[in-house]
Amino acid sequence: MGVAIRLITDGEYEDVNNSWIWKLRSQGIIVRTDKTQYLMHHKFVIIDNKIVCSGSFNWTSDAITVNHEHLTIIRDYAVVTKYSSEFAKLWNYFKYQSIPSVTNTPENTPSRRIRSKRR
Repeated sequence: MGVAIRLITDGEYEDVNNSWIWKLRSQGIIVRTDKTQYLMHHKFVIIDNKIVCSGSFNWTSDAITVNHEHLTIIRDYAVVTKYSSEFAKLWNYFKYQSIPSVTNTPENTPSRRIRSKRR
């Protein structure tokens, strides 16, 4: 059993060749992008509708290794419900952008473990 991942982000890097948005989409993750002139400045994650992680944390390697950031973990049902409601509004607002077919090359083909059936 897997997990459902949905992501909303700025569309700034959507058209950049080999961007992380394309990489996520090529793995089946639905990414909706804000293509408006305004900044998508929300920075939160909802986990299993039970936990919210929110703060200044930018979800980048620099945020982890260099920047001074904060991330608050919240397990309060009322707060999680409000974040979930906000995410639902944003999800419905930003239209799903489909991607054209991607030609698999060694650089963009995901590696997968294949198990053989030996008897």
